[in-house]
Amino acid sequence: HTLFRDLSDYVFQMKSLSSIVSEYDKSVKNGTINDEEEIKNGKALYDLIKHELRQMRKSEDDLIQRVVNYLFSQNNSEIKELTTFFKEEFRNVR
Repeated sequence: HTLFRDLSDYVFQMKSLSSIVSEYDKSVKNGTINDEEEIKNGKALYDLIKHELRQMRKSEDDLIQRVVNYLFSQNNSEIKELTTFFKEEFRNVR
């Protein structure tokens, strides 16, 4: 997957994203991570990712920028629709 590879190449250089996800899976299975709501809504995984970013002296912005760039490069109709919506909303605010 292009996004996964991009994140591994440019953001998660010290510890691979695959390793982080594997560590998360093991932690959920062995009960180290056990908050069902945070597991379901992805917060537990995101917290682990943020921890790894801090360990590598990277910011959430590095991650967010890569994900957003990926989303916009996919020519997804839903992203285009959302972009158009925000443009119109910002025009109306001025």
